Amino acid sequence: MLRRFKRFRRRQERTYLRQLIGDRILSDLRRWQADHNRRVCDAIAALPTRQPHRKETGQ
Repeated sequence: MLRRFKRFRRRQERTYLRQLIGDRILSDLRRWQADHNRRVCDAIAALPTRQPHRKETGQ
């Protein structure tokens, strides 16, 4: 009887750990995406503005 309870408890712990690890992975992914998006926005903001040297006629 005690062995069966221990196995059940271990199964619960594995389920909990699997959920915990999944949450951590999703959290890391969200943080990585936010950092990536911030870097892209910073790079776009750092681009020089385009100023033509001469008047364009549209031809």
